[in-house]
Amino acid sequence: MRDRLALDIETSRQRSAGLILDLRGNPGGEQRLFEWLVGRFVTEPTDLGEMLRRSGTKRLVDAMVATPAARPYVKPIAVLIDRSTASASELTAHALVEQRAAIAVGETTCGCVVAIRRDFVLPDGGALHVAEVGFRTARGRRMEADPLVPSLPVTPTLGDQRAGRDAVLDAAEQALLRR
Repeated sequence: MRDRLALDIETSRQRSAGLILDLRGNPGGEQRLFEWLVGRFVTEPTDLGEMLRRSGTKRLVDAMVATPAARPYVKPIAVLIDRSTASASELTAHALVEQRAAIAVGETTCGCVVAIRRDFVLPDGGALHVAEVGFRTARGRRMEADPLVPSLPVTPTLGDQRAGRDAVLDAAEQALLRR
């Protein structure tokens, strides 16, 4: 997956004036992939924030850092987001907005940036999910229950869908062209 993403970013770097990263409907993924992906867009090691967790009474803080690619993408970026953009994809959107002044386009994100490391199996066979890790951005924004509000809000309509239009993508493209 990384190889394909790196190739797509490199192709865009060579052939375009800006890049649109579509994170709509993306429920997230791995922290390491988030750090790697943001690293494709920064020119120096960049603080992305921290993971906060507890071990008994002890509070543990782990830094999240993006290591830059050999040839980072430095042209303008737009990030497409919606209410299903969560977890590591939401971290990515926040980081690109904070660190690269990316334009966030679409709908407000989930506000669901927490880590669940394991399921607790209940006696009746059900499962309990407990958030064990919180996240804070480099600018100190706590990620849980604090969604990213787009700088360019666009809500797709049923009419757009029926006409085969992607209003969010169109708005992002226009915003990048204006930059």
